[in-house]
Amino acid sequence: MPPWAVRGGIPDVEHLRIARRHYEQMYRNAGGVGTRGRVLRFLTEAAAHRAMRLAETAAGLIRADEEPDETGYVQPGLLETALADTLMRLGDTGPAQQYAAEAVAVQTHARGRVHRLATLADCELRGGEIDLAAGTAVAMLDTVAGMESHRLYDRLAGVRRNLAATRTASTREVVDRIDETLRIPL
Repeated sequence: MPPWAVRGGIPDVEHLRIARRHYEQMYRNAGGVGTRGRVLRFLTEAAAHRAMRLAETAAGLIRADEEPDETGYVQPGLLETALADTLMRLGDTGPAQQYAAEAVAVQTHARGRVHRLATLADCELRGGEIDLAAGTAVAMLDTVAGMESHRLYDRLAGVRRNLAATRTASTREVVDRIDETLRIPL
């Protein structure tokens, strides 16, 4: 392995593997919250928060300009999106919304931006910020215009379902616009 690919005795590719392992652990830990008693909830939350700290630490060791080409799938903002999703599973809407907003602020390709905006809209809705979520959904619709993707349409449908459940005037127009977008065949 070339010397530029090793920092602190650990190859940078290994830092990527460590971060990914912690992401996966974070999701598994957050998924069990609320399904069992208080003790399990506490232990699960503690484990999820520990995995989140470890993932942030491992991701902090990644230097994109020093990585080999095959690690290009790790995009800026990916960790923030994963943390937002995990925190939403834990019911921590405030911190989840902060991480989701950070993920949206990072420049990425348009498809990634749509996914990040969908995560942010979900966080805002769960945090009770319906008008803000409607505005985020509009930005998501503006970004997705002209794209053809089943995964993006699934994200749109999920945001639509959550917005429609609020039954407010501010979301009706956005729901109608999402419906129009989803009617366009792939």
